[in-house]
Amino acid sequence: MYSGISAIEAQQTSLDVIGNNIANVNTTAYKSGRVTFEDQLSQTIQGASTPTANDGGTNPQQGGLQSTSKPTDMAIQGNGYFMLGDTNGTGVSYTRDGSFSLDSNGNLVNSSSGAYVLGWKADANGKIDSTQQITSASKLSIPVGGLTAVQPTSNLAFGGNLSADATPYTPASGATPAGGTAPYVRTVKVYDSLGNPANVTLSFTRAAASNSWNWSASSDAGAAGSGTLSFDTSGKQTGATGTVTLSPTDGAASRRLPATPAPRRRPRTATRREHCSRSAWTTPAQFPASSTTA
Repeated sequence: MYSGISAIEAQQTSLDVIGNNIANVNTTAYKSGRVTFEDQLSQTIQGASTPTANDGGTNPQQGGLQSTSKPTDMAIQGNGYFMLGDTNGTGVSYTRDGSFSLDSNGNLVNSSSGAYVLGWKADANGKIDSTQQITSASKLSIPVGGLTAVQPTSNLAFGGNLSADATPYTPASGATPAGGTAPYVRTVKVYDSLGNPANVTLSFTRAAASNSWNWSASSDAGAAGSGTLSFDTSGKQTGATGTVTLSPTDGAASRRLPATPAPRRRPRTATRREHCSRSAWTTPAQFPASSTTA
C-alpha cells in the first residue's frame, strides 16, 4: 500500500470499500466497489509556476509511477494527456487520469465518467498510422476473448557485417582439425499458418570465390535451403541466390522464401574491411515476421 501523511483519509476510504467487498463476498448480486482518486496529478515533486514578465511559467513535475493490479490502468510519464470522447460523441476532452476499464462492448472507457478513450487503431497487419486525425469517433476497442487471423511468416530481413578478412571454412575430418573462419550463425523465430513458432537458423560461411559467401538454413520445423551472397570490392552487396523452404510437421502449409538482395553501403565508421549484408527472404505477399492469436 502506498500512503502518505496527507492521504490517510483517502486511504481510509479505500480500506472501507475493500472491507465492504470482503464482508459481502458471499452476498447474492452484490456489486463490488472500487475507489478512484480524482486528483489530476499525484505525487508531484514540483508544482506549476505562473507566468512572469521574463518567462511563461513551468508545468508541474510528476513523481514516479506505481503499478496496480488492473491491466487497463495507465499513466503518462512526462508531458501529455489522454484524449477522451464525450459519451454523446460531440466533443473531445483531456485528462491525466488513467483509471480505465472496459465496457460491455469492449471499448476502453474512463472509470469515473464513462467517456471513451480515443487513439489510433492498428490495421490488420499491426501497423499504426499516427498521421490520422483523432476525432471523437476514434474509440479504442479491445476484443477480449476474440481471435485474430493467423498470418504466417513471409518476410525475413537480416542485416549485419561479414568480415572481408574471413577465410573459407573447412570442417574437421577425422584427425584433421577444422580450418578457416568459423561460420557466422544467426537464429530468427518464424510462425506457420497455424500460428506455431519455429526457430530458423542461418549459417554464413566464406566461399572460395572472391567476395562471396555461402549461406544455409535449418530449423526444428523442417526448414531447408542454401545459396550465395556476392559483394563488390567496396563491400556493397550485389546479389543473393537460394530459397528457404519451410515444411512444418504439424500440418501447416509449406512456404518458400526466395532470397533477394537488399544492398546498403558500408558504414563510414568501419575500421576494417567488411562485407555489409542486408538480405531479405520474401514472398510476393508482404507480411510482418510474426503471427499472433489472442
